[in-house]
Amino acid sequence: QSYSITSVVPSSYVWSRAAVTGISNVVATAQTANPITETLTNTTNAAVVVRYIITPTSTTGTCAGPAFNYDVTVNPKPTISSAATGSICSGVAQSYSITSAVASSYSWSRAAVTGVSNATVSAQTANPITETLTNTTNAAVVVRYIITPTSTAGTCLGTAFNYDVTVVPTPTISSLATGSICSGAAQSYAITSVVPSSYVWSRAVVAGVSNVIATAQTANPITETLTNTTAASVVVRYIITPTSTAGSCPGTPFNYDVTVIPKPTINSAATGTICTAVAQNYIITSDNPSTYTWTRAAISTINGNVAGSGT
Repeated sequence: QSYSITSVVPSSYVWSRAAVTGISNVVATAQTANPITETLTNTTNAAVVVRYIITPTSTTGTCAGPAFNYDVTVNPKPTISSAATGSICSGVAQSYSITSAVASSYSWSRAAVTGVSNATVSAQTANPITETLTNTTNAAVVVRYIITPTSTAGTCLGTAFNYDVTVVPTPTISSLATGSICSGAAQSYAITSVVPSSYVWSRAVVAGVSNVIATAQTANPITETLTNTTAASVVVRYIITPTSTAGSCPGTPFNYDVTVIPKPTINSAATGTICTAVAQNYIITSDNPSTYTWTRAAISTINGNVAGSGT
């Protein structure tokens, strides 16, 4: 403080101050300094009144004047009491309420940070902080806010406070968007993301595929066996939603389309007749375009009991 003691009669002054609850300063007596420049420290969260008793003595004649009370209100210095760290998902508005035990207003700033697309901000007063931060990387990035409180009473400036928020990236699926499997054969589709994640997937009922609907599945890889009941390929869509392991941030749903190829069935004749030593011409056909492999067992009375095969 800087309290100048004055009188209409030229004087010197002696002042004292008792110890006061909530003020850390010890008692002061028989002080003559003018102005009073003591630094008083309030150890509470409320204003505390400190009384100085000042006695003037005239310079001429050394006449003592009546004691005078000077009451000074010592406002506490505000300190931030809200959390020093937090975590948010990239692209999602945060809601960080700044608090202090001493009624205050706040000013905050945030530097530009590598890996976060937001530009620098300064001299912001909004409370709560509702910025949406966007992480452009595949790793968590820490962003620091510097918050300075100012008490409502006395406009006393508090110590700057650091709030560090971790911005968790949004996961995206990196595994293939399409695939193909044979009807009746178990698939093995491993879902992957560059951000460590868990996954939930679903699959609708599809005409031509006998499997019932599947919802809220978490198995990874997907090992379903799909059965195509037609003679044509059928596309089945899986909708996969990733959630980051850190921060539980949901990613954008991803479509995985798998083509279920039908099992071919031979539909050419199952029996026939040929003359010995005459080349046959048996055309193998199927309900689905196919290649074929055939074998023939050895028969004692045919071709010297030698087996045969071909494609």
